Amino acid sequence: MAAAIAVLRRRVPVVMTGGNHDRWGDSFWRRDAGIDFSADELRFTLGQTEVLALHGDGVAEEHPSARVMHRITRHPATIALYRALHPDFGIWLVDKMSRHLADSTRDPAVLDRAQERQVAWAAKRMAADPSIGLLIMAHTHRPLTRELVPGRRFLNPGAWIEGRRYAVVTETSIRLEQFG
Repeated sequence: MAAAIAVLRRRVPVVMTGGNHDRWGDSFWRRDAGIDFSADELRFTLGQTEVLALHGDGVAEEHPSARVMHRITRHPATIALYRALHPDFGIWLVDKMSRHLADSTRDPAVLDRAQERQVAWAAKRMAADPSIGLLIMAHTHRPLTRELVPGRRFLNPGAWIEGRRYAVVTETSIRLEQFG
């Protein structure tokens, strides 16, 4: 589900980037839940830090079929069609498609390689845009926080659905947490 969530009470609104199956969240999150949402990327400021948050799919996959699926699910026509479906049917359909089109491996070695590709992608993105002080990406579900260059960090909060993991980000710290 949702990939990256950052909360700072009093100064920054709750923000969320879409996960693999959240492309069609659109105005629901903002209108009904009060959460700033983007299916692609969100930029916001946390204290003095410019944050870029994105899900990260399409960045670390090894299999070409996963890239095909990302192109399909990101297309405006697909999103419009999905919004027209009953939610029960839509979830069933996405589950069936994911099994055949995406890389759904649980192999730790494959996931480790994917995480390292994410970190490398984040370092390259931060080098291209020096204003980014924190880059949050979660697609691999592997919790990690790493300083990529002095004073600039990469964060993968992990996955709520797998291990009930999350991150707490404040103006001065990043903590990886696990509920329960």
